[in-house]
Amino acid sequence: MDLDELELELADLARRLEIEVRHVRYEGGGGLCVIDGRRVLMVNDLADRAERVATMAEALAEAPELDDMYLVPEVRRFIERCTEEGSP
Repeated sequence: MDLDELELELADLARRLEIEVRHVRYEGGGGLCVIDGRRVLMVNDLADRAERVATMAEALAEAPELDDMYLVPEVRRFIERCTEEGSP
């Protein structure tokens, strides 16, 4: 699975977890935050695709309900690898 496909799978996972994904241009990283009681995943559009996908994976790994959800095995392995190593 290439980075484009991973990004789409992670965006779909965020939707299923009811996490809004916001692509913004700013200096710095990104991650999961809560705004007005809703979970929002901030993704830096200035970062390259690999960094954006890793940010999404690391943030989604924080969702406690992730363990109970079906994920494409390659996506689950990618998320696990990102959280163990800090990058893809």
